Amino acid sequence: MLRHVFGLDGQVAGERLADASSPLTSQALTVFQVKDGLISVKQPLRHDVEPDWGAELAASPERLVGVGFEHFRVELPEEPYGGHHQERGYNAFYLNDLSHGFMRQVVIHNADSAILSDQCDHLTLSGVRVTGRPGHYGIHLGDVESVLVRDFAIEADEHHSLSFNTGSRGSVFSKGSVVRPKLDQHRGRNHQNLFDSIAGIEDGDASTLFQHGGANYWGPTHGAFNTFWNIDLRLASPERVKAPLMLSGVSDAGPARIVGLHANVPLQVSYPGAYIEGLGKPGLASPSLYDEQLRRRLAASAAE
Repeated sequence: MLRHVFGLDGQVAGERLADASSPLTSQALTVFQVKDGLISVKQPLRHDVEPDWGAELAASPERLVGVGFEHFRVELPEEPYGGHHQERGYNAFYLNDLSHGFMRQVVIHNADSAILSDQCDHLTLSGVRVTGRPGHYGIHLGDVESVLVRDFAIEADEHHSLSFNTGSRGSVFSKGSVVRPKLDQHRGRNHQNLFDSIAGIEDGDASTLFQHGGANYWGPTHGAFNTFWNIDLRLASPERVKAPLMLSGVSDAGPARIVGLHANVPLQVSYPGAYIEGLGKPGLASPSLYDEQLRRRLAASAAE
């Protein structure tokens, strides 16, 4: 558990976070050796650890392990959406206190929020499809770590299509499609997350791809090294775009990486502090950063 306050250019990561009594971030680690006063762990640390930061090593919380949901459909009443933060509570899943669990081939229809999550680690959600009326969250990754969501389809118009919310770290959305995409980074020191190989489908001639939520006192928008990799944006009426399409919405964030963001129209991006490469250029040598990193980790493990 790391109590060091990190933020943007040395500032604290939000007034409320700076005053919190609990750690700003934590990481689940597997100890494989204790010898001569040294502890060896399996996973690389996400952060440097300095003595004066007050980092603590503690037992992981007890969680349900190995829980899974697969091959069914959740259909909620076809009630009109109540509005942002005015929802009636027609939510499908709230994943909480789970470790090493899964969700496979689940369809969710007419939800205020299809999937919410907190206090989870090492989950894999694959083949999730969200359909029906508009809602608040498609898939929300809150105070979780090492969660993989892949092969998904968000077909409902959500206020936050995919969300790295307060506390999310080291998590991935990979290989999915989203209608009217809003790739939400919801303040609250979410960091080191990945949007990977995602097709965004717009029904007009504009986009709010980087639109995000989160109260200002949880700022900035995200911590270091959130990454957008191979994002393909398709506009329904590209002929109506008379100038480069401006993608904006993030003004206060830690370092970000945007690689291979492209569309069927010319693009311009306003994202202070972001490293941008391959803007408007499809055809990355590695279409999925997650798959490439997994391949390298497995190769390195096999060589040991």
